[in-house]
Amino acid sequence: MNTTAYGDMIHLSRPISRHPKMSVENRAKLFAPFSALRGFDIEILTKEQDRMLVSRVTLGTDQQELIRHRLNDLRSGQRVTVTCFALAKELEGISLGEYVTQTGQVRRVDDFYQVLVLDNGVVAFEDIRELEVQNVEGADAS
Repeated sequence: MNTTAYGDMIHLSRPISRHPKMSVENRAKLFAPFSALRGFDIEILTKEQDRMLVSRVTLGTDQQELIRHRLNDLRSGQRVTVTCFALAKELEGISLGEYVTQTGQVRRVDDFYQVLVLDNGVVAFEDIRELEVQNVEGADAS
């Protein structure tokens, strides 16, 4: 290190400030989190708790076969009601979310991408918990 530029100052003591030292309490206030919208974080937590998150249910072999059979029989234009898992977050490798039910008209069953395409959304095969096919009158044909 080249000390020739600062050789005249290297042995001096630290200068003493003319201003009084700030108290530890006041210094802590400087670094406290700032909330621009007072109470907004509490409101978000409340809404998050209103939704009860559950882990994904593993279906039995019989139920998986039944859903697979119904998916194979589906045709474009049929009306179905699907109960599926909607992922909210992953926590330590566990999928947490909620089960939602939606009714829609089948556009196609995509075996390559493993999804059911409805007129109002796309549902992955692995997320389907229940699948009900409806007749034209709306009665179940399960």
